[in-house]
Amino acid sequence: MDQTISQDTPHSNLSHDTSGSYSMYPNKQYNRPALLAILVGIFAIITSILVGWLAYHMSRQIFFQQAAKRNLTVARSIANYPYTSQTDTDNLDAFSFFQIKHLWDQLEQSSTQAFLCVVDPHGKMVVCTANENMEGGIVTDLPLDTTENNTHCKTIGDLLKNQQEYWGENITLSGQKQVVGFSYSNTLNHGILVHIPIKEIEHLATEAASPWGFGVGVIVILIPLALMLMHRSYSLTSKALINSELRYRNVVEDQTEFIVRWLPDGVRTFVNESYCRYFGYPREELIGKSFFSQIYEKDLNKIKKKIKSITPKNPLVVDEHRVLRSDGSVAWNQWVDRGVFDPLGRIIEYQSVGRDITDRKLAEESIRYRADFDRLILEISTRFINISPNQVDQTIIDALGEIGRFANVAMGYLFFFSDDGDHFSMTHYWSTDAIKGDLAELKNLDATAMPWWMNQIRANEMVIVNSVDDLPPDASVEKGIQKSLGLNAVIDIPIISTGKIIGFMGFGDTNKKQWTEDEINLLKMIRQVFVNALNVKVADQALSVSEEKYRSIVETTQEWIWEINTEGVHVFSNSAIENILGYRVDEIIGKSSLSFMHPDDRKTIEAILPDLIEKKQSWKDWVIRWQHKDGQYRYLESHAVALVDPQTNQLKGYIGVDRDITDRREADLKLLENQEKLRSLASELSLTEEKSRRRIATALHDQLGALLAISSMKLSELSHNVSDQHQIIVQDVIDTIEKSIHFSRELMLDLSPPELYEFGLEAAIERLLENTEKKHGIQCQLLDDALDKPLSEETRITLYQSVQEVLINTIKHAQASSIQINIQKINDLIQINIKDDGIGFDINKLQSMDRKKSGFGLFNIRERLKYLGGNLKIESTLKKGTTITLNAHLDHGGY
Repeated sequence: MDQTISQDTPHSNLSHDTSGSYSMYPNKQYNRPALLAILVGIFAIITSILVGWLAYHMSRQIFFQQAAKRNLTVARSIANYPYTSQTDTDNLDAFSFFQIKHLWDQLEQSSTQAFLCVVDPHGKMVVCTANENMEGGIVTDLPLDTTENNTHCKTIGDLLKNQQEYWGENITLSGQKQVVGFSYSNTLNHGILVHIPIKEIEHLATEAASPWGFGVGVIVILIPLALMLMHRSYSLTSKALINSELRYRNVVEDQTEFIVRWLPDGVRTFVNESYCRYFGYPREELIGKSFFSQIYEKDLNKIKKKIKSITPKNPLVVDEHRVLRSDGSVAWNQWVDRGVFDPLGRIIEYQSVGRDITDRKLAEESIRYRADFDRLILEISTRFINISPNQVDQTIIDALGEIGRFANVAMGYLFFFSDDGDHFSMTHYWSTDAIKGDLAELKNLDATAMPWWMNQIRANEMVIVNSVDDLPPDASVEKGIQKSLGLNAVIDIPIISTGKIIGFMGFGDTNKKQWTEDEINLLKMIRQVFVNALNVKVADQALSVSEEKYRSIVETTQEWIWEINTEGVHVFSNSAIENILGYRVDEIIGKSSLSFMHPDDRKTIEAILPDLIEKKQSWKDWVIRWQHKDGQYRYLESHAVALVDPQTNQLKGYIGVDRDITDRREADLKLLENQEKLRSLASELSLTEEKSRRRIATALHDQLGALLAISSMKLSELSHNVSDQHQIIVQDVIDTIEKSIHFSRELMLDLSPPELYEFGLEAAIERLLENTEKKHGIQCQLLDDALDKPLSEETRITLYQSVQEVLINTIKHAQASSIQINIQKINDLIQINIKDDGIGFDINKLQSMDRKKSGFGLFNIRERLKYLGGNLKIESTLKKGTTITLNAHLDHGGY
């Protein structure tokens, strides 16, 4: 510091030298303390500034880190939430999106500018609460600040690929710097990012550190002030974290789903209020006890196996099983179980989220049973259409096994009477290990010794025995046979062929049981299928006898062996011609073979023979009609070899062998006739099934629906005359009845759409498309030329079932986004085009499909339409969709 001092100042620091100038000299009593004070002051100021700036900077950094960690905690809470709706695709389903938004609203941040982003595994942003216009952007290459989080991931894409958590800074699509927390949700297969703009954090950090401006130069309060500011920054973030955790706990307690945490031995450590209410126990009776005692016994092993499958690589599983409630009732639950592991991969505990699905399971079981019933009948009926006769017996036995397992019985069988009707034998059977004795010994049983049983069978009545112990005294022989086999319940139905009772078929079970109408109908429907198949076998046996005779003729050279020249004139014939066509050998030799052929076949041979002669080619398997000497025509199968002169390579003629296949052709026609009968039976079965479904649907509407509606009305009247407390109970019952009315109405519509009978095929298909679009999200369109299309009831039902089956196949396999159905009247036909934009298929592989697994598939649709005089056409290109066209004849007699 410079200053002016006069010569007369008594305590001057300056000396006067000889040159007349002034100079400073050290003075220990005065100048050194002042200088030290000045230096200490300067040092204090500099130190205060440095320490203040360092504390201010550290406070800001801590504030930034805590804000980022808070974002990570929120992101982790949302990512680890036990979602009850999962998705296996790259896109969120609607319910998962709703849950994420709901959690974000519940876990509201202290920062007003904070926002949430959800990113799919490919880096595409599917949710952005800050700006919806940013949704769809790719964030894979956005950089990360790796200095704070000590991570090897450099971009958002690295985090998604490694499914690693992160807190720190990054740059967004808009180019702004953000404080971000990232966590990956294994349940949703998406990344969760929580953002706060750097500008807002800097504003808050500056605001928190501003008191430092007042403390500069006061070294005493530098450290306390720094600690205070750092503590303030840490407290703000900690308070936000605590509030977020409390909000998360409140969300868990408020969920309608059942939430439970439990140890590896099944002991519960936490249950929410919904869990307690559902199972009917107070919390204190559940905590500390194993939940295994509440699992339905038959499902317990499955649950324990499921628990073992939870690993660090597979931390989450979903299952459905039955549980026991406090009132003893059995209910169905769906549970999402997640394992919690320590850093070494050892299981610590499990967290499960469940919901009740009892109503859904009961409805599914009912629908599944009816669908399985219909499918079983149709599959077995179809199976007998194109089998060879030597496969009939084994196919019947296999069918008995399928029917028996479906009906859950111990035995299925067929008995046939002897020609005189006095004895009967078991010819086909299937049984479980519970049946005693040798069933193969049930042969040649005396029918006269069992009058009680036989009288009912011969009167074309069913024998229904719910308990063998209830048989009358005159059925002692029958009772003894059933007991010897271990049977306690039996049902038999007569087998009729050509108007005659030839035997009976039935079920037997080792337990007493009440035979249901479904089981009775099952026997009735399958009975005729077996009869027709056995008739085909008998016809084939007759055909086999004929072929055996023919083989005998072949072995004795009785086949017609002949030779012709290039002009077609016979130059040789063996004597078998007399047995085949009635001509002597001399009546054939020297005459043209064409002169003995049917005129139509002669034209065919004349057209192709010159080309064969020119190319010196042989032929085989030609079927030619030859005129017998008596004027009738016989079918001969011809095989011929070209005779070529080895020296000149000139064709000399043909030598061949013809055999008479007239009997076989007639048998084939008979076989085709029987197959047509089977097609007719399959059509009648389907029509009968539809009538049964319609009858059930009508009963649901007219009887059950009416009763439920009356019950609801009565309860509504009752609610006016009871106390407020009871009014709540009555209203709950009314609500339950209303749900039952709605469920029965939906079930009625699924069983048999009333539009099909009241408004016609077009209205029923329109409703079918509406349901398809509503349930599966596939865009559906119906086009109709609005022309009158009268159809018989059978044709209308068949076309509706065919369209329904095509839609089911499209939904299951086509991966289509749209379906268009076009209904037109073309001349005397109705034509239905069903077009989708799915993945298509190779039509050449269609014939190799296993018909046993196709249900009412394309093969059966074709057979049904063929029986009605219609047809089915399929056009499909891989990755370009499929078009299926159904045609059927109109009925000008009206509906």
